[in-house]
Amino acid sequence: MVLKRFHYIMLLMLASLALSQCGKKKDPLDEPLARVDGIEISQREFLYRTQFFPPPRFETVNGKKEREGLLELLIAEKLMAVAARRAHLDTNASYQEMRRYAETRAALKEFYDDMVRRKIRISKSEIRDVLEKKKKRFRVQVFAARKKELADQFRRTLENGTSFDEAMGQFYGDELKSQDYTREVTWGDWIDELEIPLYQMQKGDISPVIKTPDGFVVMRVVSIEEQELPQDRAMMERLRIKIEKTLRKRKSDTLTGKFIESYMNDKNVVVKGEVFSALANWLDQILEYREGAEKLVNGKKTGELGADSVKAVFESKLDEPLVTFKGGHFTLREMLNKLRVRRIDFNKTSPLVMRSQLLADIKNIVRDELIAEEARRQGFHKRGKVQRQVEMWSSYYLSRVFASTVGLKPQNNPNIVFPDTLKRLRDEVEIWINQAMLDTLYISPNPMFAIEPGRVTHLIVPPWPVL
Repeated sequence: MVLKRFHYIMLLMLASLALSQCGKKKDPLDEPLARVDGIEISQREFLYRTQFFPPPRFETVNGKKEREGLLELLIAEKLMAVAARRAHLDTNASYQEMRRYAETRAALKEFYDDMVRRKIRISKSEIRDVLEKKKKRFRVQVFAARKKELADQFRRTLENGTSFDEAMGQFYGDELKSQDYTREVTWGDWIDELEIPLYQMQKGDISPVIKTPDGFVVMRVVSIEEQELPQDRAMMERLRIKIEKTLRKRKSDTLTGKFIESYMNDKNVVVKGEVFSALANWLDQILEYREGAEKLVNGKKTGELGADSVKAVFESKLDEPLVTFKGGHFTLREMLNKLRVRRIDFNKTSPLVMRSQLLADIKNIVRDELIAEEARRQGFHKRGKVQRQVEMWSSYYLSRVFASTVGLKPQNNPNIVFPDTLKRLRDEVEIWINQAMLDTLYISPNPMFAIEPGRVTHLIVPPWPVL
């Protein structure tokens, strides 16, 4: 009897498990819209690609219009990826670095989201406090500088009785107009570093020098006006939702920042000065600085040290560690690959500014690489969302490698056709399209150019393929 009861309970447990698995519905956006030789184009990828990167203008692609034509472009990208793999172009070192970069970004985002998602709570009292703050609108004059010494000097000028407008004229000249440095802000328009002191100020108050992520700020409150909150219930609810999202984002950024600081302190990252100087001096030789900027080589002007000598020193350092950290290092050659894949735009204001920005970019790259490695160690790179992101970018990267190898150029005519290479491949591989799904998809007529925050332009989706 006991044995029979045990079997009965086991059957119930198995049936319950089966039902629970059946109940887990796949997100409709992840359903395949098309397949090209086994590579899927999901509904999500198609909609995101059409919405977040402006597609090329065309009348037809392979004789197809509008959404069918856009899908043909994505099919072309997948076909080029198939062709690249058949030609073993996926072993290319440049592609491998690009693919790793895509995985680094996707795993990092999932890691940060997961790390903070469970810890963030937004209370009703927090939203009420913000709603009270939203009733005020500030008109503020702002002086911003990258160096603290300049901000301190500006603040002393105000202390000596000079008006804000006169001080701005002294520092920047008469061509600067008041509207160029005056802002109207309410809660949520500024970062915490500026917003917190602002809400403690009264009309006419001048702030101390405030440190921000981008430099230093001095501000003066010109006026404070009362503004009404929405009376309509639906509009008020939308405002509450927007406030909650902003609070959640701010708490997320704070937690993420604390984690990064703690993690990186433990890693003991060091940029090797001699190797960094070799890189900076070489860039000094090949960059075209803006008019009036003098090049420097170890503090000397260009003519005092020959270009050949600078290049020889640079090449001799290529396989030396540029950055060391607990458990490893990146050579100068490896870092150059990472800078190139990320399409770092070197600052050309002056050699000194270039060096400062280059050092910051290198440290940011090392930070992302090390924390992404931790994310991989914890298995975040295996998650479905991450793998889908990586596959989307991998197809795009492979299509670029293939297009470069065979010399494909953008077609200028409005009726785009597949090159002969892709026509033949299209006949060889299996292509499946869910036409019923395609017919139901709505494409916004106003595509956006969407990027992730940060200095380096991180596109949310890849550009469209070259045909």
